[in-house]
Amino acid sequence: MTGGLFDGECVHGVQIGTQTVDVWIRLYQDEIVRRRALGVGPITDRFLPRALMDLPHSEVVPFGRVDGGTLLALEELLAIGAVEARDEGIVRTAVPAVGLVGISKPASKLYDAQLINWLGCHAPLFVVVTARLARHALRAVHPQTGIALIDGEIWRVLRPAGRERVVPSWQRWSIAETVFDRYLQQISAAPQATTSVHRAA
Repeated sequence: MTGGLFDGECVHGVQIGTQTVDVWIRLYQDEIVRRRALGVGPITDRFLPRALMDLPHSEVVPFGRVDGGTLLALEELLAIGAVEARDEGIVRTAVPAVGLVGISKPASKLYDAQLINWLGCHAPLFVVVTARLARHALRAVHPQTGIALIDGEIWRVLRPAGRERVVPSWQRWSIAETVFDRYLQQISAAPQATTSVHRAA
């Protein structure tokens, strides 16, 4: 049980690298609606967010100043409506479809609890442990990683999740698209579920 550790929609069972985690998200309605109008879903090609991060959102970048990798991906970016080509240059129109609020993972071994640390640059983290592991986790897990104790169906926060290490990156955007893809699968499997939708800041 990990519900309520973060304020957002919980997407269960997301594979990030070698780890399976739960990810809390905020949906960005404007971007989702924009993509829906174009018939575009999650951007699952990891190379595309990397190319997009080289372009500021809504600003014209002259062709001569566009990164070579972005130019190589330009045809595909245009096809999915992630950028627009104008006479004076390229404009990025896409943003991530969801924001990453937090990531959590149950851990039965100290190694599992420590393994989540490398995701700390993408979102605040929580490791959910039993009483047997709690004391060791508090000492061995990165201090910015929150620790929650689970006992049956009851949990309590032993240490809050920090966000000092969270930074924007193309990897973070790529993970957000993976989570968005998983979210769409999750709501398709449970069509009766309701969601709260947030407007991008």
